[in-house]
Amino acid sequence: MSGNFFPEWLEQSDERLFTFINRDLSASWADPIMHLASHHWFWMPVYLWLVYRFIRRYGRRSWLPLLLAISAFGLADSISSRIMKPVFKRERPFLNQELQARLPDGPAGSKYGFVSSHAANVFAVYTLSILMLGYRRGKAALLLAIAGVVAYSRVYLGVHYPLDVLCGGLFGAALAYVLFVLFRKQLKPLP
Repeated sequence: MSGNFFPEWLEQSDERLFTFINRDLSASWADPIMHLASHHWFWMPVYLWLVYRFIRRYGRRSWLPLLLAISAFGLADSISSRIMKPVFKRERPFLNQELQARLPDGPAGSKYGFVSSHAANVFAVYTLSILMLGYRRGKAALLLAIAGVVAYSRVYLGVHYPLDVLCGGLFGAALAYVLFVLFRKQLKPLP
């Protein structure tokens, strides 16, 4: 692994967990499901449902939460891809020949994978949605579970280590929280 950002014991643990998910937990019947789960278009019904919920909750002022959700996605994607990956320079696991990763999900956007943009993006949008819509328990858990499936699929498909998706998810959620706090006063729902 390149980059040497993490201590050796942590990188070795991350590699072992990667191998466990990518090879030991894999099954040919799950491969196409993981490919679908990894693509944003597959989750379009969830995004459309969130748009509908924003409109129901905020009415004519729904442009602000929609703009914030789009901004969360754009910021998470840009910061993770254009700043974090070039700074940390942690190569993707399928480039490590010793790991013998299976199913790399097509050509990667870059050879670096820390942090996962997929995880950052989906956790940013879903966390911000949970906060803006005031979701608790069931709906919040469902959105976080979907985000977790997306993150898991990236490891399953061999393009990220577990720490890449964990840190990407934490970064996306933290970014969403900061945006929510900054705009909380403007995000008052309809009476």
